[in-house]
Amino acid sequence: MSATPIRIAVFVGSTRKGGNGIGISNWVSSGLSKVVASHPELDVEIVPVHFTSPNYIIGPLIEDVVPAGVKDPAKYGNTAIINWSHFVSSCKGFVIVSPQYNWGYPGELKNALDHLFNEWVGKPLAIVTYGGHGGNKAGEQLRQVTGGGLDMRLVEQKVEITLPRDYIVGTSSVATDASVAATEGKDSWLQPFEKPLEDAMESLLALIVSPPAEDSRKH
Repeated sequence: MSATPIRIAVFVGSTRKGGNGIGISNWVSSGLSKVVASHPELDVEIVPVHFTSPNYIIGPLIEDVVPAGVKDPAKYGNTAIINWSHFVSSCKGFVIVSPQYNWGYPGELKNALDHLFNEWVGKPLAIVTYGGHGGNKAGEQLRQVTGGGLDMRLVEQKVEITLPRDYIVGTSSVATDASVAATEGKDSWLQPFEKPLEDAMESLLALIVSPPAEDSRKH
């Protein structure tokens, strides 16, 4: 019997239809897959924050419990949140791919993070942002929330993708199939961001395979 794969989740931080979120997330996943190619036990999974699976239909925060005080997922009292807890706990690392909206990141992404707490603590995370100026302000907010508030282990390398104007206000969007895009030469403007992505994914992998001391992240 083969060993259970070690899961790395790539969160698509935008729910906007026809946007660049899925395409960039697939591009990130492709880059991550290249880095982890020598580690067949690792499995990369792309997860939209709007959660099309019925197990992850996560609404607003209306539960009576405060996530930081929940040690047993059964205490959440909501099946979707219990399933979300189990999924996050099953992951060994994460990549958040987020656009920048009005100097911040999407509310759906914040909502997905805030339903849990202990499940995030100590988990490695890389952040990839995109926007007219690379999404750096959304990235800084995410670093404050995930690194400070949720006590995750952050990759220092920033990946900030500056979108061409037509990809913001025009009809263009990043191809949803990274392999097809590479074959057809589409989205070649992403090439300058490949090295930062590779560095970030290598750092993420290093954090995943080198967990912290057991007592360094206790609360």
